[in-house]
Amino acid sequence: MRPARRRHLRNHAEIARTETNQERHHDTTEGSGVRTMAENQSTASDNGRPQPRRLPEKPSKVEKVKAEGRYLRGGIGDTLENPEATHFEDQDLNLLKAHGIYQQYDRDIRAPKKDREHTLMIRARIPSGILSAEQYLKLDALAREYGENKMRLTTRQSIQYHSVIKGDIKKLIRGMNEQLVSTLAACGDVMRNVMCCPVIDNDPARAAIQKTAERIALELAPKSSAYHDIWLNGEKLDHDDPLLKDPSQNGEEPDEFEVEPLYGKLYLPRKFKVGIAMQDDNCIDVYTQDCGLIAIVDDDTRALKGYNLLVGGGLGMTHRKADTFARLATLIGSLGPDQAVDAVRTVIEIFRDFGNRENRRHARLKYTIEEFGVEWFIDEFNRRAPFTLQPPVKQRPLEHQNHLGWIDQGDGQWTYGLYVENGRLRDTDGVNKLTGVREVVRELQADVRITAEQNLLLTHVPAGRKDRLIEILREHNVPLNEDISAVRLNAMACPALPTCGLALADAERALPDILTELEGVLNELGLGEDEIGVRMTGCPNGCARPYTADIAFVGRAPGSYDVYCGGRLAGDRLVDLLAEKVNTEEIIPTLRPLLEQYVEERENGEGFGDWWQRALGRKDEPRTLLRGSKEIYNPTLRGEPMG
Repeated sequence: MRPARRRHLRNHAEIARTETNQERHHDTTEGSGVRTMAENQSTASDNGRPQPRRLPEKPSKVEKVKAEGRYLRGGIGDTLENPEATHFEDQDLNLLKAHGIYQQYDRDIRAPKKDREHTLMIRARIPSGILSAEQYLKLDALAREYGENKMRLTTRQSIQYHSVIKGDIKKLIRGMNEQLVSTLAACGDVMRNVMCCPVIDNDPARAAIQKTAERIALELAPKSSAYHDIWLNGEKLDHDDPLLKDPSQNGEEPDEFEVEPLYGKLYLPRKFKVGIAMQDDNCIDVYTQDCGLIAIVDDDTRALKGYNLLVGGGLGMTHRKADTFARLATLIGSLGPDQAVDAVRTVIEIFRDFGNRENRRHARLKYTIEEFGVEWFIDEFNRRAPFTLQPPVKQRPLEHQNHLGWIDQGDGQWTYGLYVENGRLRDTDGVNKLTGVREVVRELQADVRITAEQNLLLTHVPAGRKDRLIEILREHNVPLNEDISAVRLNAMACPALPTCGLALADAERALPDILTELEGVLNELGLGEDEIGVRMTGCPNGCARPYTADIAFVGRAPGSYDVYCGGRLAGDRLVDLLAEKVNTEEIIPTLRPLLEQYVEERENGEGFGDWWQRALGRKDEPRTLLRGSKEIYNPTLRGEPMG
């Protein structure tokens, strides 16, 4: 072990626009069409200020489960220890998510509900996607023992295992925790895995934001001992940590904010996502986060001066439901470099107290902000926070980097960014990617970092060992970046069918063949080297962040997709709908006329999404909110919706 490099071994489980310019923000108080709790339950006091609304008279079923769940316990432990129970009961499924677990079944196999063979998906919580060599090798070993010899990298810089059987969950989770990797809060109605660019270089600002991400993950994680009681037999690997004190263990009913100082017994109305970005590197799609921080950096010294604060992003919506929408976060102010944790905590508190707990379709923070307004949110933030938000700091347009290939760390060592198609690490058809990466990590003692585009960074490679890394990957037939087209390197899909219970269509299994056909068209049109971002999801919930891509396919039904265009990899605008319910074999014929028009009309090498925006006549006012209603756009109509 190299002590100087063991920076992130503390166990995080155990420690346990629509506009970017505030003045241009659209009216968030009228015309949203969102039916909210305020329509059913008064939230205003005598002075007109909205009042916190904890548990409504008619809470959703999930809220009832959380209220009665004894701080994430429910009946999980009893089912786990019952050898006759083949699966977890419905009432515990939401609580399981907070432990990093989804119960699934193979949807390719049609069977009555009572006859389904349930398995579990287990997701790790890895802030900024940072793993030591020892941690990665342990996760690899667990994949071979319990995860069907494969791991799935996620769009939130984590790792998940599919098809784990009930009898192996505890062994898998305990094995992860032995290397200080947790699954707590990887899913569920809590703050999820904190995202941050994981690159190592000689930029002190980048190192500083990674430390900020670690602090946020450390301090704002759930504190209930349920995770340790259920999966680790009550063992806490850092017994002296004061953050782990749980008053519920003294036999008395505790005050909910003693057990969970931030979340209380109801936790959050829905998931809460946090990400930190650099202005010149928005690899984590900061505007899609519930709460985003953009680093303000001194251009001369590269010192971190503070952050611009974004709130209310989120991509999930429902097909043909106009009251649901994808939304880019709003820039509301700036703060100092040491105020980030308090800022995120304050945003969480507001969401906790004002979020919709009656209708989960409207329970994300973006709906709370649309309901009460941005000015209200800023006022509430300043009323609660231990500091006052300052005006936003002017920032440059965001840029995108995919961090593939060799990166100079600035310390005499190198990082290799390896493309992993759709994040799937496995050995199949002679391509032994799982084994190849393992051998690189084992032989070179390379640490591992996961990017938000489901790729791997193999770090701390000595300059004299760079050739050996490439040699190992070649020995295992792992395709290198130079073997792969530009469009494929910038493509991404969610797992979708057959495991995801929300998927309406394939994504991970469908995208490779679509890209092969698209590559042929792009090469024919002279666009083979262009970085065109393509993303695909099996449903409209947006896990692979399709609504910020140049081109996106979103599942409507088996073999049928809505096609969107007009975003860009820098992630600062949303797409428009081009066509509905396009069969898989018609996707490329649908896109080809647009690509031909793009080639004829593009100016100064502009990207596909940039051309789309200019052709629609709104390059300076990009879309920042996309409703579930289906308004179709086409550049030949110069911005007028078709219907």
